[in-house]
Amino acid sequence: MLVLSYSNHFDDIKCISFDIDETITRWKNIDEFFELSLKDLGIIYSNEMKGQIFKAMHDRELIGMISGNYGIANYSWCLENNVEALRLHNRRGYELVQAMFKREADYTYITEDCIETLEYLHEKYKTLDCFTNWFYDQAIKKIQKHHLEKFFSKVYASDSFSLKHKYGFDMLYRNIGYDPRYICHVDDSLADVPSKSLGLKNIYLKYGLLPENITEEIMNIITNSDATITEFGDLKIVL
Repeated sequence: MLVLSYSNHFDDIKCISFDIDETITRWKNIDEFFELSLKDLGIIYSNEMKGQIFKAMHDRELIGMISGNYGIANYSWCLENNVEALRLHNRRGYELVQAMFKREADYTYITEDCIETLEYLHEKYKTLDCFTNWFYDQAIKKIQKHHLEKFFSKVYASDSFSLKHKYGFDMLYRNIGYDPRYICHVDDSLADVPSKSLGLKNIYLKYGLLPENITEEIMNIITNSDATITEFGDLKIVL
């Protein structure tokens, strides 16, 4: 369902870029994913740990925005700092990273309209890229698992570039020779939607969004995006 679109904003678009997690791919069962990863380390999973792991992911991004370091060492430190069970079991954050990375792609899926929509966009725009604030190797594994390689010209990840904030996007686009005025970026969160001051267009994809679930934060993203959609296939309507 299309929520909001300023259709004339997309007339000059030449390239579409996408986030990956919860944009192109979606999680199957994230609780089971965490549970099995922690089980590899001899740790029993709890809902409290889920919040701690998400906090570690959030901290990694904050540190990356400040320092430019989005690497595994940063993420490992954030896990050790947040997941109390790792310290209690004398386990390292790096061990949990490896346990999660070996199964992460297998715990994702794509929606039924994903391939048809990518075929349409690839035929129309030719250049589709992925810009993710996660890790390059994981991005490639997910794209390969779902057989999407033919659609994307390049994959850029935050462990190679300082992405997902105004200056990171600006640096990346200009380093690879793209003019932001002709790019549309599709993403799922406020932290990932780049600043309009760069000139590029933003599409906010929030799967299954209902009017009663629109918080002040979500409304802020909607207001600052050129379109807001609730299904991947809505991109064919907007673009």
